[in-house]
Amino acid sequence: MLLTVNRQYATFSLSVFTDSKHGRRETMTNTEMLNKAFTESGVTITFLANKLGCTRNRIYAILSGSEIKLSEITAICEALHISKKDRDAIFFAN
Repeated sequence: MLLTVNRQYATFSLSVFTDSKHGRRETMTNTEMLNKAFTESGVTITFLANKLGCTRNRIYAILSGSEIKLSEITAICEALHISKKDRDAIFFAN
């Protein structure tokens, strides 16, 4: 795992890596919990994309475990009404 910090823009990204022995992709984001929170919120992909100022494809990538910026985590938690405890469990799972 690689954590990249950019202080100028107050963002960071959590990089994924592939476990070549098992062919698995690892990420710090608990995508199962994130998708559950998204589904339970009733928020649409379009609404979330507008909230984050990105494309729908970017939202799908985030929900699939793509790298994510701190600003995106903040906006997602606000839009989906995710608590700090759940935020930590979802985005800092490993």
